[in-house]
Order: sequence, then structure tokens, then C-alpha cells
Amino acid sequence: MTDFGDKDPEDAYDAGDPPAVRLEVLERIVASLQASDDRRELRRDDALRLVDNNRRAPGVDQRRLQRIRRALEEL
Repeated sequence: MTDFGDKDPEDAYDAGDPPAVRLEVLERIVASLQASDDRRELRRDDALRLVDNNRRAPGVDQRRLQRIRRALEEL
């Protein structure tokens, strides 16, 4: 995982990371969005796009991904 020290957790997302790391970053995005209204809608939409990109990716825990999707949709 590459972290450039930016403030948003989505800045650490790298499509080349292992599936578990990508899901961890998505969970951090959800937590960050729950705690902040700062650009929530735009950031949520970007996170949903990342969730969609992982739907058919090999090795991704689909149940965990669905929990992340539901949490984002509830925001």
C-alpha cells in the first residue's frame, strides 16, 4: 500500500494492492465519511466506484465488499 501522506484515506487506495488491503482502505474511507461532512457526496460516489471496480476482482471477499457498499449507501 502506498501512502503519500494526504489527508483523505482514499489517497492511499492503489488498485495494484492485494484485495484485503484495498478493502481495508475502503473501510477507512467509510469511517472517515461517517465522521465528516467534508465533500461527503463526492467522496462517497468515488468510493462506490471503487467498490464497483472490485466486484469481479479475484480474491476479493464479496461479503465484506457488500458491507462496505451498504455502509456507503447509508451515508
